[in-house]
Amino acid sequence: MNSCGVWQSLQVGEPKDIKPLPIEVGKFYQCIIDLKLYQNEKLINELPKDDGNVTICFAIPPYQEGTIYYWDKYFDEKSEWKPISDPYKTGIACGAVTKSGYYGMVDVNKENK
Repeated sequence: MNSCGVWQSLQVGEPKDIKPLPIEVGKFYQCIIDLKLYQNEKLINELPKDDGNVTICFAIPPYQEGTIYYWDKYFDEKSEWKPISDPYKTGIACGAVTKSGYYGMVDVNKENK
């Protein structure tokens, strides 16, 4: 928890209520990150600008590429998964995020779809 009273709850797993990825997108490399941001014990959509961001990281298998996707599960369930990064190559891919929701690393290799 920081000085402004914002804290996060982070779960990594395979939620049962997950919206499927669009057909033209690849598959998830690993589990989904369920990020919930709170202020004064209330779930908030986005971190206040002065509070910085949360860094999330994913591993990408050798000789593969992946893109971080986001779904606004808590404040706009009708939203769709959307990419929030350019493709990363093999290794560890990290991104700075500021919103509550689901995050996942998606395989963007055309031959794996």
